[in-house]
Amino acid sequence: LCILILFTCLLSFNFNTDAFSQNNEALLLKFKAKSLATLKYFQEQSIRTKTGISSKEVDFIFNNHGNNYKGKISLDGIGSEHYLWNNIFNSTFKIKLKEKNKEFKYNEFRLLDPKAAYYDVPYLYNIILDHFNLPKKKIFYTKVKNNFSTKENIKLLEESLGRNFINKNFLREGLIFKFDIYNEVGFKALLESQQNKISDEEYMNVYYSNIKSSNINIFDEKKYDNQKGDLQKKYASKIMNEYLAGIKKPFEVFDIETTIKYFFINLLWGNFHTLEAHNIRFYFNPINQKLYFIPTDPKYVVNFNNDYSDKFPLPFTSIDQNKYELFNYITFDIERQWTKNLTNDNHFQYYLLNFIKNLDENNLYMLLEKISNYSNKFPNTFSRNSKKNLIDNINYILRLIKSKNFEIEKKLFYERNEDLIDKISNNKNLIIDFDKKLIKLSKKNITLIDDIFFDDFFHDFYFIIDKGSNISMKENSKIFFTSNVIFEGTKNEPINFFCENNCEVNFFYNKKVKLNYVNFTNFNQNSQNSFRTSPLTFFNSNLQISNLNLMNFKAEDQINIIDSKFSIDKSNFINSLSDMIDIDNGEGEIKNITVENCGNDCLDFSSTKAKLENIYILNSKDKGISVGENSNIKLKNIELTNCGQICLASKD
Repeated sequence: LCILILFTCLLSFNFNTDAFSQNNEALLLKFKAKSLATLKYFQEQSIRTKTGISSKEVDFIFNNHGNNYKGKISLDGIGSEHYLWNNIFNSTFKIKLKEKNKEFKYNEFRLLDPKAAYYDVPYLYNIILDHFNLPKKKIFYTKVKNNFSTKENIKLLEESLGRNFINKNFLREGLIFKFDIYNEVGFKALLESQQNKISDEEYMNVYYSNIKSSNINIFDEKKYDNQKGDLQKKYASKIMNEYLAGIKKPFEVFDIETTIKYFFINLLWGNFHTLEAHNIRFYFNPINQKLYFIPTDPKYVVNFNNDYSDKFPLPFTSIDQNKYELFNYITFDIERQWTKNLTNDNHFQYYLLNFIKNLDENNLYMLLEKISNYSNKFPNTFSRNSKKNLIDNINYILRLIKSKNFEIEKKLFYERNEDLIDKISNNKNLIIDFDKKLIKLSKKNITLIDDIFFDDFFHDFYFIIDKGSNISMKENSKIFFTSNVIFEGTKNEPINFFCENNCEVNFFYNKKVKLNYVNFTNFNQNSQNSFRTSPLTFFNSNLQISNLNLMNFKAEDQINIIDSKFSIDKSNFINSLSDMIDIDNGEGEIKNITVENCGNDCLDFSSTKAKLENIYILNSKDKGISVGENSNIKLKNIELTNCGQICLASKD
């Protein structure tokens, strides 16, 4: 009877292959007999050794809607769920096509059996990632067949990490890397552990010893074999090493906002499997030079209702009156995992607990609605009731927030980064009022020799520069603003920034940036030792700019606006060695501006929505206005004169 019920469920589950298989047409994998025999040989080796062995890549042809794509295919995955099958076509395959598939726009992906992917779990995880505006991999279930059988298999198609993932998620061209846990030494230890040649403890000693910055594996590494790529690799390895060694504090290395979101998501999930050393991936953002999490391989959701009290400091457990450690989920060895220095950090605990405490109830109800409305593609029990458990966990957090039963103020104290604050407080060019949260220049005419960096502690301060101020920046000096910024000059008394050589002014995560009658003159940038493309960079900020004058820039971009909302009015951009205004993934308006003498593109838009009105462009060596990567630009009253190649280009 049980078998009959299960069979009936399998026949009746609500399967949806998304638009990819809208005609219910299966993907076709076409092999030569020798290639298939090679894959079967490696599968048999995996079954014999009880450890997934990545097979040799073999040639095959991938057919989708009648289009053939040549490529390489191999077995993938270490756990038994990836290879322990009577039918090899239930195994997990890694696929690399020689060219991008015309329908889903990438050429590297995996095909997994639903059981190996925990059925509906990847969809549920992506719903949460999307809700919190975090990068996600493209996934969908589809039917797959092969030229050696008439049987069709249901497989999860999962996009691989790489350049396409970076571009699709509007990430800058940074690199993605992981700890190479299963390098030659790590894999040998795993193999010997499965064969009972070494103890579990001996195996785990090797596992944790592989968590080090000298042992990282970069995705698409060949594509970073250039000067900028090499600079990124060295820097990412350096800051990871300094974090692991306790030299750098966690939020000097990791992006605060996204790190907190990922930990909260895993809290909702009831386990931290995606953050374990063999699953976590890191994206290095060359703009703010921070690392971002890219968790992979989510397991089923664990219902944590019975594991916590009804008070904060969820998700921590108390060690003594003023110290907490992360709740020890299942086999997550906190003391030996790479996360130890992060979760034991008071800044991290403060930010995570306050994130939970200040969650918008309506936002959580919206998430609850999205999860509730998700229609399972398989019976709920197949994914160990993950949908139900996730709903229970969200409701648990909602009850906790409503109860306002917080202990955070009593027992957890936010330790400021005293060293950094002292360094800024002792800067003779600055006056800081911590009570009023104001920062001003000590005098109208100053010369900056050393870098000035404001960490997240100053995010709700206001940095104000008065009219008539002159800031002269010496060679290689940089400023990083993270506070609110108001630079209010006048027509007769503008604010002036001058650069001696290779200077940068950066605005990161600013809730408000207001620039009026501000001039930046003679800025240049050495691209060989900078991750950024412009001496003037705005990242993840809200900009209100008017009467801005940029003159005589030698850099890849005169101004670069990224992931920001912007309003630019009555401004002039004069004399740039290369591009003039470069906007990536932005939204806003530009009006009443003049752009003259750009060495490449004058206005360059990527993944941006903008309105342009009353724009005068004179002398572009390449394109006057370049619109690309799914941008939506509305133009009104635009005058372009003396375009070098093309006046207006709509690329893709």
